[in-house]
Amino acid sequence: SFNCCRWPLSILSNCNEFRELEAEAFTHCYESSTVAVLVSKEAFTLQEGSEGYTLQQYAELVLQNNSLSATEFSRDGLVGFEYEATNADTKETFRYISYVYKSDDAFWLVQFAGTPENVEAQSAQIGEWAKSVSFI
Repeated sequence: SFNCCRWPLSILSNCNEFRELEAEAFTHCYESSTVAVLVSKEAFTLQEGSEGYTLQQYAELVLQNNSLSATEFSRDGLVGFEYEATNADTKETFRYISYVYKSDDAFWLVQFAGTPENVEAQSAQIGEWAKSVSFI
């Protein structure tokens, strides 16, 4: 669990393989040698009425607001989307498997990112990590 890493989610079976990074655009950011975990929290107070949104509605808003072309999914009781993006500066392509969650006070976007090869190789583990997310 990531409890040892001071964030309000319990995720990942061994947080020792991840190190925390500072990332201005994310609530929390962790990386390992193969994937990064990018976490964003959007409190319901940021948009009136948002607490009534479903996970699917929230995922669609994230895609629209970020102009992302992605494949949406609902599997194993989880809602999310997958997409690839190329860094304009480095020309590197990254694959993202993103999951949306809802807690008592916010929506959470948890994205697992890395090279397409690394994300593909870790996809089963990423799915297990995603299923382990809980709010504490």
